[in-house]
Amino acid sequence: MMMSIGCFRSQAILIRRSNIFRPGRILVKDDRIDDAKIQVLGCPGAVASGCAVVKLAKGRSLEDASKIDMELLYKDLEKLPDKKIHCARLALKTLQKALEEYEQKSQQKASNVSGVSN
Repeated sequence: MMMSIGCFRSQAILIRRSNIFRPGRILVKDDRIDDAKIQVLGCPGAVASGCAVVKLAKGRSLEDASKIDMELLYKDLEKLPDKKIHCARLALKTLQKALEEYEQKSQQKASNVSGVSN
């Protein structure tokens, strides 16, 4: 059984916090999302959306994960009620923010390393 909800005990990039999606983590190896977790405080629509986003992101390159859109997410969710579509949007936005933060932290780390070696 694949677990999408929870925390890692190792180093990973923190997923940005929102009102529903609490800090989770993504693990990146060789520019691919090796694993991801998300903590959800909300309704079943939010839980389903968070799990679907994590499932879609795992195993993808960072570039491919950034291309996950509402159409792909909605196909995965299949029968999410229309009144819960905001949950899917928020889950997708949370993933996009996590990828942005990962990129920023990677760039900071690279500039710190290059600054030290000079």
